[in-house]
Amino acid sequence: MSQKPQILLIGDSIRMGYCHNVRAELESEAEVLFPEGNCRCTAFVMESIAAWLTMCDPERLSAIHFNCGHWDAARFLDDDLPVTPLNVYAENVGRILSYLKRRFPDAAVSFATTTPMNPDPAKANVGRTTDELREYNRVGVEAAKQAGADIDDLFALTEDWPTEAFLDYCHFTDESNKKLGAAVSEFLRGQLKK
Repeated sequence: MSQKPQILLIGDSIRMGYCHNVRAELESEAEVLFPEGNCRCTAFVMESIAAWLTMCDPERLSAIHFNCGHWDAARFLDDDLPVTPLNVYAENVGRILSYLKRRFPDAAVSFATTTPMNPDPAKANVGRTTDELREYNRVGVEAAKQAGADIDDLFALTEDWPTEAFLDYCHFTDESNKKLGAAVSEFLRGQLKK
């Protein structure tokens, strides 16, 4: 059995786009783990996190990288309300990160900001906007800092990416996911040194 440190990635379909790149990039340095499915919104994370943590060895878990936001900010019903109101999102992010910090006090815990929507308005008309995601990121970062978590600002990294970097309304092309994976890997290398 490998004795390399473990890294756990928790997140939505954006994480699903780059997680295999992170695993390949850090293969010689760490064992990178993640749920196979979409971690969706913060409520789903709170419901599912205990099961996901069973894939980790508590003695080797060195870093946890968490994000949610696209699903939380999305509107799926005809009432024009997001799945998770902004104040509830902030509370949920804080609860999740505080739980992880308590459960794994020796692991570096980080919150990754939500990436923007496709800058082409015709392609991004799906119930949330980049400006709304900025607000979710703002309160998420505040909650993360209060919980003592580090910040991986993936929004800042991708904010100026052109429409060609996107596959659809918010997901990225393979090439863009390689760039995201490289950036997340570099961030996590720093986390492993803590």
